Amino acid sequence: RTLAQTLPGADNSNAGGDWDITGSLTITGAGPGQTVISGNHADRLFDVRTAGTATFADLSLVRGGNGSLNGGAVQASSASIVLSNVTATDNTAANGGAVNAEAGAVTVQNSRLTGNTAAGQGGAIRAGTGRLVVSQSTVQGNTARAGGGIFTGRGALTVNRSTVQSNAALGGGGID
Repeated sequence: RTLAQTLPGADNSNAGGDWDITGSLTITGAGPGQTVISGNHADRLFDVRTAGTATFADLSLVRGGNGSLNGGAVQASSASIVLSNVTATDNTAANGGAVNAEAGAVTVQNSRLTGNTAAGQGGAIRAGTGRLVVSQSTVQGNTARAGGGIFTGRGALTVNRSTVQSNAALGGGGID
């Protein structure tokens, strides 16, 4: 099943554009090949607007973002983000091609982040001051100016039993 982002707009009331999350929320699909949340490169897919935790599980996040906004698939100013068994591909953003987290923690487990692009930092993930943990995941074929795969600001980074390869950037091809 594909859920497509079709309403144009740039508001924060879910009337158009991205889906706004205003509290802790878990979105669980039937698996990355069965549940696909797809954008049209007009807006990011999700904007997590408050503190808390937004968890995305067993689904795909594709074609989000437009290159001028942060977080092609998911943008979070202060919330924590969890991707569990998620495929994120063909997302584009100013920073954080798939995920941009300014201050919250990011956990990526058993996921694939491939073919995402950021004009600035973090082709797949940009983590600001929060902790970033990548476990049993693949970060591959992403592109950015800095941190082709992963860019971390001042937060701690842990990569465990994961593959980070074939990412491209002017600085820090895989991780910066």
